[in-house]
Amino acid sequence: MRNNVIGALPASVAKLKKLSSLNVSDNRLKALPKTIHKASGLETCDVSNNKIKKLPKNIGQSNMTSLDVSQNSIKILPKSIYRLPRSLDVSGNQIEVLPPIVITKKSKGNISQINLSDNKLSKLPEDIDKLQRLTHINVSGNHLQSLPTAIGSLKYLHHLDASSNNIKVFPQSVYSLGFSLTSLNLTNNSLESIPDGIGSLKRLRVFMLSFNKLQTLPNDMNGLVSLQQLHVSNNNLTNLSPLIGLLHLETLDASNNKITSLPTEMHTLRWLFILNLANNQLTSLPPSIGHIKALKQLYLRNNRLESLPSTLGEQQLLQVVDASDNELTNLPDDLRKWRTLEQLILARNQLSQIPGNIGRLRLLEILDVSNNQVARIPEQIGILTHLQELHVSNNCLENFAQNLTKLRQILNLQIINLSRNDLKLLPIDIWRMKSLTSLDLTDNLIESIPESIAKLPALKVCDV
Repeated sequence: MRNNVIGALPASVAKLKKLSSLNVSDNRLKALPKTIHKASGLETCDVSNNKIKKLPKNIGQSNMTSLDVSQNSIKILPKSIYRLPRSLDVSGNQIEVLPPIVITKKSKGNISQINLSDNKLSKLPEDIDKLQRLTHINVSGNHLQSLPTAIGSLKYLHHLDASSNNIKVFPQSVYSLGFSLTSLNLTNNSLESIPDGIGSLKRLRVFMLSFNKLQTLPNDMNGLVSLQQLHVSNNNLTNLSPLIGLLHLETLDASNNKITSLPTEMHTLRWLFILNLANNQLTSLPPSIGHIKALKQLYLRNNRLESLPSTLGEQQLLQVVDASDNELTNLPDDLRKWRTLEQLILARNQLSQIPGNIGRLRLLEILDVSNNQVARIPEQIGILTHLQELHVSNNCLENFAQNLTKLRQILNLQIINLSRNDLKLLPIDIWRMKSLTSLDLTDNLIESIPESIAKLPALKVCDV
């Protein structure tokens, strides 16, 4: 019954003894039947995206294992709400205060997953540890300035999301959850530091700290022996030394910081798959970065790099290298080390040429050398049979006819951007590029377009 214009549910719904699932989301409900808790067979109930302002006071006495009342207009929750056996989603409402937690033999705190995100909460109950079965807490997008100390006593807590609040002090009590907490999200808060002791979280796999005010990372960060993902982008970090020794780290996003150099022991991050260092202040990379054996994606956009280490790709199967917006004047001589590369983004540098051995990159799908000083494209580019996009705009190209003869061998080539060069003509056999969908030739010196361009069967965008 979802996505209709239902304004009310009949009380008789509670008499449907075999009803196990009820979905009336995206309607115009203003309330639930007061006796909904008597629907003994009801296990999952989804009334999200309605106009409900209040829940029945006995809702917690139901047998429901999942109740979704997100995206409504609820301001107050009934006291019985904590008795729900498993999952409660009240995100996207107008809740300012949670009801007192009253636990008795008859009224146990059974709830294990609670989503309170995008409400108006300014604090959580200090006695939240009474809800001992909690495994998942999401309080993102509220007005919290701190988390209660008692949260460290929730011995089964696996996931804690307190992102997008105004928390200024790191909740040190979570260090007591060393053998339960696997995911901690404190993105978009006002944290300035993390106290030592973080290494006690031995099972933490995902740690999200982006968009804070961190200047340093704690010295015992490498004690997070299970950590697989670390997101510390958009802070004020200057170095990453405390991360050396994180043997299981797979993703590291340290973009948008103030990092000036990397540790020489980067190779110890041997399982690192994605490394994002974009928008920092790096002037060079240590040779050891080429010895991170698992590295597949490397993002270096908008730094101050003048060269890339010759070791890059030596012991790796790189797929993506984005070194755009740097000060590169050349590439490593032996591109055979990059033979598995699929995307090479070098826009807005100071490159004067593309190495002839670019043809070694047989798996390359995207090549972007726009906004450089390239005067010619090597003929070997015709060997790149997987190439789909070629961006050479704003360079110094004068003659592209010979190159295009080679490019027509690339059956998958779909996008060519040659804008803002000094091209004067196009070859008449341009029609042979059967897969071409987009051709940009703006701001050149071209006087005429060959009639054969009309024979490009896939062309959708032609900008001249």
